[in-house]
Amino acid sequence: MTTSNTLPGIQFRPPYDKAEVKLVTRGKGSWYTIDGVKHQRVTTVLNKAVPKPGLVPWARNEALASVREALLDNDVDSRGMDWEDYVGEVIEKARAQPDKTKDAAADWGTRAHACIAAMLRGQNMDAVPEWTPDLAPALDGFLAWQAQEGITVLDVERTVWDSNLKVAGTCDGIGRDRHGCLVVWDNKTGKALYPEMALQVSAYTWMLDSLLPASGLPRAFIVRLPHTAPENPSDAFE
Repeated sequence: MTTSNTLPGIQFRPPYDKAEVKLVTRGKGSWYTIDGVKHQRVTTVLNKAVPKPGLVPWARNEALASVREALLDNDVDSRGMDWEDYVGEVIEKARAQPDKTKDAAADWGTRAHACIAAMLRGQNMDAVPEWTPDLAPALDGFLAWQAQEGITVLDVERTVWDSNLKVAGTCDGIGRDRHGCLVVWDNKTGKALYPEMALQVSAYTWMLDSLLPASGLPRAFIVRLPHTAPENPSDAFE
């Protein structure tokens, strides 16, 4: 799968055009340095500041689903386990299930992001290490959204920042719509859209506006992409 898009690129105004930008990862934590100065990630700040009440019932439901599957297993006796050991195994598996599900979804989403970026750079998907055919619904969904909005892609995976607030983040893409307006977007591959996602992409627009020559505040989109091909083409993205 290939694309005909080219990337003219985004040029920051001086002195930001010469800034040294790095993403630093240590253990499970990560942050940006801009000219050697530490900047927290926008997503890190939002994760700390915005409650996510839906996570608790989601984790509970994942654990209970794991328990249900185990209790319906009729092959307990053949394992040579007594009931107490079996119950302990069921509980341990249920305890780990939410993280297992979350990690699998995160891996799929990470690979989808990488493949969309590669596609927009004009790379052949067969040469992209992250590409597998199960990612096709996400790529097709993005292309459907791009066509609907008439987006000309200018840049992908561009880091923006605010040196006063010491925060930074990476936009999935920057472009112009069919009317010539600057557009920023962030791709999502989860099951739903949530209010804090609007805060994330709004922060990107604010920071990008401060780094560019006078251009007007960009439009912002959150584009949710599916894991499976929808029956109705109109459901290719949200």
